[in-house]
Amino acid sequence: MTTPAQLAISRPKQPDNLRRLAWIGITAGLTLCACLAFIMFANRDNPSAVPTLVVEDLETAVANATVAAATPAYGQTVELNLNPRILGNLLIIEGQTDLPNRTLLRYEASEVSSVPKVETGTLDVLDGRYFRQVDLYGWHAGTIAVWVGFQTLLPSDQKQPEAVLEQFGEMGEFLYGDNVTEHGGFKSVEVTETIEFAP
Repeated sequence: MTTPAQLAISRPKQPDNLRRLAWIGITAGLTLCACLAFIMFANRDNPSAVPTLVVEDLETAVANATVAAATPAYGQTVELNLNPRILGNLLIIEGQTDLPNRTLLRYEASEVSSVPKVETGTLDVLDGRYFRQVDLYGWHAGTIAVWVGFQTLLPSDQKQPEAVLEQFGEMGEFLYGDNVTEHGGFKSVEVTETIEFAP
């Protein structure tokens, strides 16, 4: 016959540690809630001191994380802006960029018409700027579209400096950003502006 003392010894006991952990967790949760309630109560006269989560901040953080995740470590971005202007019969094509010195940019100026006059060529980047004058003698009054683009492959016998090809890739494959255009695996950065010409 088994005595009550033997039953107590043979019966498995529930671990006291598990109960203690449960009580510690419940106590910690209640303490946290009490602290938050105290902060809210203490700052009831000063709502700006209460920590808040602004939706715009959350959207910005998500957008930044998405951009950072989408651009690989070797990815290169390019800033390129264009500010054309007309001075008499000259079209001034100028702008700023963060491309290295001696980088070649392509440009095109064309009349917006069914039979347009067109001027194309290349221009150099120097100290974050580029500049070209196009003679508009004989051009018709109206709108002129001005296009400037950076690409690693150039037509005819022109070639980008080796440092530019190493930085951006032979086909521009290292270019990333909202202003990058891709055509069949070939990437470029392009910007277009229009201007009115009245000779």
